[in-house]
Amino acid sequence: MRRRLHLSAWSIRGAGLAVVVGLDAEDTLRDEVRSAFEQASVRDADEDALRIVRYAALLTPDDNEPPISTSRLFAGVIGVGLALQGSRSYPAALARAITRDASLKASYDNVLALFKTEGAAEALARLRPRWFSRNVMSILQNAMKDEATRPLARRSPGRS
Repeated sequence: MRRRLHLSAWSIRGAGLAVVVGLDAEDTLRDEVRSAFEQASVRDADEDALRIVRYAALLTPDDNEPPISTSRLFAGVIGVGLALQGSRSYPAALARAITRDASLKASYDNVLALFKTEGAAEALARLRPRWFSRNVMSILQNAMKDEATRPLARRSPGRS
């Protein structure tokens, strides 16, 4: 696994220069999203699923609860789906449906207004104790139960 070192923060304090060197928080977030999936018994998560949870992880809580909530997961699905417009993925299909219906788009905008985006380092500090709410854990595990239609799993050759 490739790791990048970078200057994550620096400042001049009094007479000296304080420099903090560490792992790139974005790389660490990606790695920890994979680990969170594995701990939730979601194996072989596809790139869309990883992007969705990463997107949701960067949203500040709307309910003062650190774990990723269903609202943040939903916002992640739509946010990733909007970035994947034109693809045949589940998130892209849902994003198309929501953006084509004024009432659904207004509801989505109301949900999105609940959040602010925070940095990867802040998200990691908030989520390390517990990544997913009970409802989100249940959603992820149920999505992976049926081997034939596992929507979060990487597709093997021959599967569409």
